[in-house]
Amino acid sequence: MNIKKLAIVAISVSILIPQFSYSGTSLKIGTQGKKTITLTNKVGENFIKFVSAAPLEEIKGTSDGITGSFVIDIDNLEATSGQISVDVKTMTTGLDRRDSHLWGKEWLNADTYPTITFDIKGLTDIQIIKQENGIGEIKATAKGDFTMHGVTKQITSPITLKFIRESEATKKRAQGDFSFVQARFSIGLKDFDIKGVRGLIGSKVGETIEIDANFYGSTSK
Repeated sequence: MNIKKLAIVAISVSILIPQFSYSGTSLKIGTQGKKTITLTNKVGENFIKFVSAAPLEEIKGTSDGITGSFVIDIDNLEATSGQISVDVKTMTTGLDRRDSHLWGKEWLNADTYPTITFDIKGLTDIQIIKQENGIGEIKATAKGDFTMHGVTKQITSPITLKFIRESEATKKRAQGDFSFVQARFSIGLKDFDIKGVRGLIGSKVGETIEIDANFYGSTSK
């Protein structure tokens, strides 16, 4: 078969075979493309809650030292990415002495590792809850790299994400489109090489820490 006939066959085959291209999950809310969301307390209070539940004691704490940004692609939600950081020395438990221990070398070692970060690598299992009147809401699983105490582990977290287009009503609070994320997950202290004071983990400090997070931001810089 000569080159001319091969070319004709190749063209015929390409016509017969369907052309497939990946299309991510999109929100139909009257806007498109990538949106960079920068966390800001003008939209809502950014904070985390953490709970250590152990047989002899339950410790509850919070942090409002949250910074970061993430990018939402309205046409491909799976590609959501970004980084959220927590300042370790803003994590408090209600007792100053316990807080100083929490930040100390035996536990989170804040002087050496001053931040805890979550690098978002994408979303999976996306379910669209709402997409109307400029508001989109989804449930999904966020996946990424969680770094604490100098150790990085891949984790996943179920999240609820809401995106609200700028309107006259939203401008009364802040400029830009808004986004709100709720996340809940747990981390094991052993996984991040946190040994604490001998005998406390498993008795007065939980081996696993439950974390609830609320993040608010806007497209305005």
